Amino acid sequence: MSRMLLILGLLLTGQARAAAPTSTLVEVTFVDAQVVTGAPELGSFPAQVDTVAQTAGGRCAKSEFVVWDTIPGRETRFREVLGSLGYTYTALNTSDAPGQHVVAFQARNTAGALAGIWADVDGTTLLGWCRVQLAPAASASKVPATQTSAAPTNFQPGQRVLVKSFSVTNEATVRAVQGGGYLVHYEDTNVPDGVVAASDVLPFNPGPTQGGPPPGTYQCWLPIYEHTYMGTFSLAQGTYAYQTGTKGNGRYRYDERSRVVTFQGGPLDGRTAEYTNTAQNGPVIQVIFPRGRRVGDVQNCLLRSAGN
Repeated sequence: MSRMLLILGLLLTGQARAAAPTSTLVEVTFVDAQVVTGAPELGSFPAQVDTVAQTAGGRCAKSEFVVWDTIPGRETRFREVLGSLGYTYTALNTSDAPGQHVVAFQARNTAGALAGIWADVDGTTLLGWCRVQLAPAASASKVPATQTSAAPTNFQPGQRVLVKSFSVTNEATVRAVQGGGYLVHYEDTNVPDGVVAASDVLPFNPGPTQGGPPPGTYQCWLPIYEHTYMGTFSLAQGTYAYQTGTKGNGRYRYDERSRVVTFQGGPLDGRTAEYTNTAQNGPVIQVIFPRGRRVGDVQNCLLRSAGN
C-alpha cells in the first residue's frame, strides 16, 4: 500500500461524514460516508483507479471517491449491494498487511462495467471507483485479408495459454477442448472456469527460462499499484538474500519444467514463485503469497542489476 493512502487515511479520518450521500455511478446511498471526489489529498489515487479500469478492459469515464470509518463487514455488504443491482463482482488483486486491506476489483452487468479500489487503512475505508468505458472489440471485417491468420486450434489439456477479453489478456490452463472452443481455468484471476472461443485463445510464451532466473538484484512491486515498492532481494547460485524489512538469507531451487522457484529458509521460506523472461519485461520472478495468484496476492520482482 502506498504512503499516499496512509496519509490520506489520516487526513480524512477526522472529517465530518454526511448522513447518506447518493452515488453518481449506481442507484445506492452511502451511509455515514463522505464523497471526496476531486479532493487534492487524493493525489495519484485516481490514476491508480484508472489503471484498474484498464485491467478491466477500458478507461474511467466517470469516477467517484468515498470515505468511511472502517466497520467490519462493510466490504461484504458493498459486494452484496452490487449483486442486487445485477453486477458480477470479481477481485482482480488483493493485498493485506498489518492495518491495511486493499482490493482492486471489477463489476460487470449487461449494461456495462465498473472498476475500482477498496482500501481499509488504519481505521479508514476509501472507495475509489469508476464507470468503465470499455474498449471496442476489434472487428475482423476491418482487418485486411492478407493480415489475418487462423487461430490455433491445437491447444491440449494442461497447456498454458492466454485468453483475450477486450484489451486484456489473462493466463489460463486448458482443461478440455469443448464446443468449438476451450474450457479454461484462469490462473491470474478468480473468474470461474468457462468455455472461450478458439479465436480468443493465444499461445503463452514465458520467454527463454532455461537455467532459471539469473543472479542479481530483484525489486518487488504490486502488479496493480505499479508505484508500490514492496522489497528487494538478491540471488546468487542457489541462495538468496532478502534486503528489506525482515532481512535474512536462505536457499532456492528452480524446476525448469514448471518454471517454479521454491524458497527455503529466510523471510521467503515456503514461498513459491513463477519465472518468466519475456522480451517486454525481461527476467521477472512473481512471488506467490498465501491467497494465491487468482486473487492477486503476488509481487512482481524485476531484475534491476545483474550479478556474477
